[in-house]
Amino acid sequence: MGRINKLVAAVVVFVFIPAVGINAQEVDTPRKVVPLKDRIKSVQQKVFLKKGRFEFGPLFGFGLNDNYVHNFQLGAILAYHITEQWAIEAGGGYTLHKVKGWIDDVENVYNMQIFPHIAYKEYALNVGATWSPIYGKWSILDDFIIHLDMYLLAGFSGLGVDGSFKPGGQVGVGMSIFTTRWLSLRLEYRDTMYGQDGFANHMLFFVGAGFWVPFDFHYTTGVKTIRRTARQEQPAKKKKKKEEKKEEKKKEENEPSLDDIQLELGE
Repeated sequence: MGRINKLVAAVVVFVFIPAVGINAQEVDTPRKVVPLKDRIKSVQQKVFLKKGRFEFGPLFGFGLNDNYVHNFQLGAILAYHITEQWAIEAGGGYTLHKVKGWIDDVENVYNMQIFPHIAYKEYALNVGATWSPIYGKWSILDDFIIHLDMYLLAGFSGLGVDGSFKPGGQVGVGMSIFTTRWLSLRLEYRDTMYGQDGFANHMLFFVGAGFWVPFDFHYTTGVKTIRRTARQEQPAKKKKKKEEKKEEKKKEENEPSLDDIQLELGE
């Protein structure tokens, strides 16, 4: 009878006590709640890289602030992107103009020239730099995602006005919308400041395209870093697996077998 009681007690110790310990640990140990911002960390690659690439393309602009003339500018731009944020550029264009209709109407009524001589813009040249601090994407109707960046520009400029060259400066703001790996859409506002009977502004809004050379790009730096990190982690993972196997073997060796239990109970 005593042997049977010892056998039952051994079974209770080896079967029920570990299970109770596990459940107690699960109940007593509070789970650490990780904030959502710490659980989800996603850094996506840019879909368009600019560093070390040339950009060139046509620009079409129309004047915004001339009271007497409609100004239309046909031009082109060439830029080299030193980094993802900074670029240097040069450009120019030929200006077409048309006198606004209301001037002819007024002068025809009075049959005389009422307004003073109009200074016609003939061409424009500019050289400067751009800085792109903002890169992002927009979702349109949850169906299309466009990638873009916004930039500021500043530099030197000059205008051809009535056969004379007027030097000045230029500032502006623009946006590039990336459509493919080698093509983008440009939207710009430029204000050219020059000397004309004191100080004058020539404001235009531009729409254009940018063609990028080289036509393609590669994320070589990121790939190399990922591969190098993976190679460095492989030996550590193998070592950790070996240590885990050794610990499992030790546990198996230290655990008493059923024959040992029976022998102990028999004694």
